Amino acid sequence: MTTWRRARERGLTPQTRGPKVDEQAQRLTQLERENARLQTKLGKAELIIEAHTCPGGRCQGKKLLQVLGLPEPELPRRTRPPDAQR
Repeated sequence: MTTWRRARERGLTPQTRGPKVDEQAQRLTQLERENARLQTKLGKAELIIEAHTCPGGRCQGKKLLQVLGLPEPELPRRTRPPDAQR
């Protein structure tokens, strides 16, 4: 007890308990998570830009469905009436 009081008077603090935290590994994990999040965000942004620059606007629907994560609807095939001329 006396040793503890003397150490406290000199300004020494007790050692922390528990597992030692590797700050560099913790920072690396944080940066990897942030990188993955930003890569996903970049992919979505590129799809939106591509949809806006699509020639004639023919591919906008598919690209935007991909960005929103929605499935493409299955549309019935268009058939011509028998009396239609070419």
